[in-house]
Amino acid sequence: MVSDDPNVGLAIGLTTAAGLATVIGGGLACLCDPNNHSLLAGCLAMAAGVMVYVSFIEIFPEATNLFHESGTFNSDHAFMMTTLVYFVGNGLCLGADVLTQLWISRKKSKASENREIVSTGEDDDPHGLATAAIAVQELTTGAEPVPAADETRVEGGLSTSSSTRSFESQDELPRPRIHTRTELLGTALFTAGAVCLHNFPEGIVTFIGTLEDPSVGVSLATAIAVHNIPEGIAVASPVLKATGSKKQALFWTLVSALAEPLGGILAWLILGDIINDITIAVMFALTAGVMAYIAIIKLQFSASHFDPTNRWAGGGFLLGTAVMAVSLGADILIKLWMSRKERKASRTLEHARTAGDDDACGLAAEIIVVPELAEGSEPPPAESGLRLDIFVDLEFPRMKLTRLANVGNSTALFTAGAVALHTFPEGIVTFLATLGDPAVGVSLAIAIAVHNIPEGIAIATPVLKATGSKKKAVLWTFIAALAEPLGGILAWLILGDIINDITIAVMFALIAGVMAYIAIIKLQFSASQFDPTNHWAGGGFLLGTAVMALSLVLFRI
Repeated sequence: MVSDDPNVGLAIGLTTAAGLATVIGGGLACLCDPNNHSLLAGCLAMAAGVMVYVSFIEIFPEATNLFHESGTFNSDHAFMMTTLVYFVGNGLCLGADVLTQLWISRKKSKASENREIVSTGEDDDPHGLATAAIAVQELTTGAEPVPAADETRVEGGLSTSSSTRSFESQDELPRPRIHTRTELLGTALFTAGAVCLHNFPEGIVTFIGTLEDPSVGVSLATAIAVHNIPEGIAVASPVLKATGSKKQALFWTLVSALAEPLGGILAWLILGDIINDITIAVMFALTAGVMAYIAIIKLQFSASHFDPTNRWAGGGFLLGTAVMAVSLGADILIKLWMSRKERKASRTLEHARTAGDDDACGLAAEIIVVPELAEGSEPPPAESGLRLDIFVDLEFPRMKLTRLANVGNSTALFTAGAVALHTFPEGIVTFLATLGDPAVGVSLAIAIAVHNIPEGIAIATPVLKATGSKKKAVLWTFIAALAEPLGGILAWLILGDIINDITIAVMFALIAGVMAYIAIIKLQFSASQFDPTNHWAGGGFLLGTAVMALSLVLFRI
């Protein structure tokens, strides 16, 4: 379909360049000391932040929009389809994770029987597949990692050292799970797979965008290249830590990078007749599910265990989201500039047509962004073209139903404040909707009530654990609950003249930022410290997203 297009060479070049930016990230990781646990935690968390942000802010909404633009689904059904495919991605990762854990457990059991100890500096496996490797570092909450040279004894597949004997009772925080080099390699392969899956549709979109308009392809490739750098760090860091081989780290980074041009080339060679809005939407939604799982269940969890203080892990996550926001923001500015030029050209064209000036009409047409037409196809309407705007009409996943322990009053108050801030505009929206149409108000109230239940659990659990008082737990839950009717009453009494789309949008965006911070930096970190296996913490996170997704789907029925 596109074999004779003059922009094919440019499209391949742009997709390749954007993909190879992943290798730059891998090179940066190789320049750093793999035994620097703080830096490793920061890199892993930074990549997690990039993946979370791009999954929920860019990919998920874009998939929803593509489902809707296909003409097969209305807006509500498009959201439901995206949600369904998103959880398919979660499920695929979960299944692969379970199989990987079974494989690791079998190898660890065999290693325990043989009493073999493999240290980082003594790895002579050229392929980095030392499945019997036992971690040379032990992490304890509030303590620095034990140096690799310290004596470590294997007991039942786990290692013990003098640093862990400082715990005098079982009431103290449990020791974080030992990270074997096999587990780190598994995390690396998971991450590489996620990045490949993520880069593949990006390559398709960049390729098609370049064919339709080279300026669009350049802007897309630039934004993608920027956020591919930390993804390269995410792939290379655990490989480097697991194998000690920079060649292995760069190899797996290169494998991940090649998915980008591969996607573009396949789009050119064989996928031209079957690629449409629905297939791209499915790929994007699946990618969002895979990347969210990898970012939070694998990368952020590993980062939290390499950094028990949560300074590097938390800061790295925030830095990753900021990097992604800047890259997407730059892309949006470019698109706004292009849109302005397009509108100016359209006005010039309209003026020329009115005046009958053929030359001016021709000049204006040169700079209008119009998709190139396949041979024999009809011209599209003037307003059509490759839709490139970033859609952010998506509520960030809310409080997660997780098992929390030994979190102080600060986490409890943080959570209560976040939920109160979240329920306040919900009260306003429900109140105003009920005034406009009671039936709409009832449906809103029911949907909000459903997803408020796990939020109540998220508030009460840390308060109960921190204070041991059920009364205080119920009190703080009640205080957070009062924000909902308070929002409605204020909307009725004093805010009627100033409430508009912008003020509500600001409140929701502020809420998204606050709740994302609380969920990942506070709640999920605390859960991971209390559950070294990550079975309850990871499962609770997935359950929390499923509960919230169900409530949002019910809201749209």
